[in-house]
Amino acid sequence: MSSKAYTDGFYYLPRIDRKIVETYKEDLIVLTGNLYGEVPSKILNVGERQAEEALLWWKTIFGADLYVEIMRHHQEDEDRVNPVLITLAQKHQVKLVATNNTYYIDQEDANAHDILLCVKDGEKQATPIGRGRGLSLRTTQSRVLF
Repeated sequence: MSSKAYTDGFYYLPRIDRKIVETYKEDLIVLTGNLYGEVPSKILNVGERQAEEALLWWKTIFGADLYVEIMRHHQEDEDRVNPVLITLAQKHQVKLVATNNTYYIDQEDANAHDILLCVKDGEKQATPIGRGRGLSLRTTQSRVLF
């Protein structure tokens, strides 16, 4: 699937569409993902009804092998998404799993990780932090989680 994401689905980033998911679904366990996953992203950017429809599609394909992923990195968007995800999981009998992103263990690695994010996004470390044009979200990802 990863190879298909790069060869058939690449659009700025590697992507896997639903057709590929349906083709290679056997023996997979699926999580709804972080804020960029389809269900959380739809809660934030489209609407709860559309997010619920997406969750039901995933449940139809994966049944008991689907888990709703809950993350807590102290981000405002997670605070908005998590209650909706929990409600949808309970409503549709989908199990919850608590996860978090961990990019490094030791605080002294924070600057190296910040530089890596800047390179990835084509930004400078001096770019102001925040939301919107000309601002960087990278510090929300650049923290020790242990």
